[in-house]
Amino acid sequence: MKTNYFETKEVILSDNKIALNVYLTDSSELDSFCRIFYIVAKPLEIKKGSEDGLCCLQIVPSNKMPFSDMRKEVEDTLLSYYSLDIEKDMTMDKIPLGLNKYPHIKNIFINGLALKNNGYLRESMDNMRLSLELVLNKLLNNHRTLENQTSDEVGRLLTDKSCSRCAIKIFIEIKSAFQRFQNDNIKHKCLSELGSKDADFIVMLTTLLIDYLLH
Repeated sequence: MKTNYFETKEVILSDNKIALNVYLTDSSELDSFCRIFYIVAKPLEIKKGSEDGLCCLQIVPSNKMPFSDMRKEVEDTLLSYYSLDIEKDMTMDKIPLGLNKYPHIKNIFINGLALKNNGYLRESMDNMRLSLELVLNKLLNNHRTLENQTSDEVGRLLTDKSCSRCAIKIFIEIKSAFQRFQNDNIKHKCLSELGSKDADFIVMLTTLLIDYLLH
């Protein structure tokens, strides 16, 4: 498959295994797609490289998914991402404006929207958590997970932004509830009870938290 944004090509490796090469025109999206492909395609490994001036991901399938199914998942994810019609789907309001400063985080957030639109609710919610986590990493200049960002540090950050004590308390309470949701429903349980409206709510909540941090 070949589009203006990406190309996929089946290749035969030296050990006679079949792999899928994905060529991307935008190198800034390489890490984002690498992470997503590990989720949706369940490969044995993904190798990063370049070829003919394009960045490339070589996806080696595992026994968990036939090559044809893996290729379909990869191509469907790419098509969904690049055909995401922001105005039509009314998703512009869901993308925090402050993320324009951080293209990599914005790509992770948009990939989360694409995953949600294709029914991958667990993976979508994981992207929402990661987006918020990375924003806090940037603002607090650390690499801690979301649950390890202390209320005191977040409180000082918001105080420095001239936020009121009442608003800061509400923010920290919402962040704590967001973390509990992620831990209880994403990391440890099946999302059989989570519907699309619930996923939409978490997207809006993530947007609200990120917007407040970046305002």
